[in-house]
Amino acid sequence: MSVLGIIPARGGSKSLPGKNIIELNGKPLLSYSINAAKESGVIDQVVVTTDDQKIATIAEKYGADVVMRPKELATDSCHTFPAIEHAIETLEGRGESYDTVVLLQPTSPLRTALNIRECLKIFHNSESAESIISVIECEHHPYKSLTKSNGNVTALISGEYLESPRQSLPDAYRPNGALYVLSTNTLLNKRRFYVEPVLAYEMDIRSSIDIDNIEDLELCEFYLCNKPHSNTGVHL
Repeated sequence: MSVLGIIPARGGSKSLPGKNIIELNGKPLLSYSINAAKESGVIDQVVVTTDDQKIATIAEKYGADVVMRPKELATDSCHTFPAIEHAIETLEGRGESYDTVVLLQPTSPLRTALNIRECLKIFHNSESAESIISVIECEHHPYKSLTKSNGNVTALISGEYLESPRQSLPDAYRPNGALYVLSTNTLLNKRRFYVEPVLAYEMDIRSSIDIDNIEDLELCEFYLCNKPHSNTGVHL
């Protein structure tokens, strides 16, 4: 199986300007995903899809190939899939094709090479899974969530769950955005990354940090400077 690792990294970011290449512990954020992919030993080609020349230069510096996407595929409202589709089609135009795609968001810098290896191993060993996504157990159970309308709040699921002991509720997980794995054919045909049947790959809190604001960045900095890491994911 030939494996393509794709890292989508557009230039614009309202929550944290220059987010994808902002410095984290002395290195650009993007470099962590590139390094993890290359160090995993299971990804044949690492590609960064971007609209930004500065990002492209940094990606190439750290050993990734680059596909420049058109500006219309890099707006705030544009979903990830069209940019990934464009990258795959561009590579195919160069005579490069891959059986499996691994989506690596650059905002998950603490995802490790081991996480990537384990996730791909689960996918390739499965006889039924169409896709694998990395997850983390929900910090706050969704059954205890509220929705607000006209100043009033109501239970999102049912009021009976709001005061239920967490232990009595089913286990709940959320995607952490670090890893999506599926075949290239499935991705292009379904045009999405969550394709059932889905297997989940559970990651710990540290590895699941998704950089969205300065507080997330500072937390990552703290972990990198102070906490040794020995994360191994769990196949759910």
